[in-house]
Amino acid sequence: MHLKKLAVRNFRRLRNVVIDLASDISIFVGANNSGKTSVGHALQLFTGSGRFNIHDFSAELWADIVAFGEGDGEASLPTMEIDVWFEIGPDDVHRVIDLLPSLAWEGKLVGMRVAYVNRPGFQGGRLV
Repeated sequence: MHLKKLAVRNFRRLRNVVIDLASDISIFVGANNSGKTSVGHALQLFTGSGRFNIHDFSAELWADIVAFGEGDGEASLPTMEIDVWFEIGPDDVHRVIDLLPSLAWEGKLVGMRVAYVNRPGFQGGRLV
């Protein structure tokens, strides 16, 4: 089993990025401030290591956040998402059994989406 593909949306400079990874080794190459480090940070945060903050949202979305905070009835809070796709071999099916649509599944790719979203009625992790 190996990580085959990542799709990151609205995380820092990564507005909508899809990254295909090789089965043996992948190297991120790019100019400074192009998002290489952000990919690693997104993986860390979306897998539960660390805490999100307002600056993790793409700067393009801050106007939406401000409008929502000011009570604009048309505004909604944005989300951040990461899609993770694994290529699964026959010996690895037991590792992803909870993600499969059925036990008759015969595919090779298994994916999941993890999203950071607003929960209506909650503020700062508390019910209000």
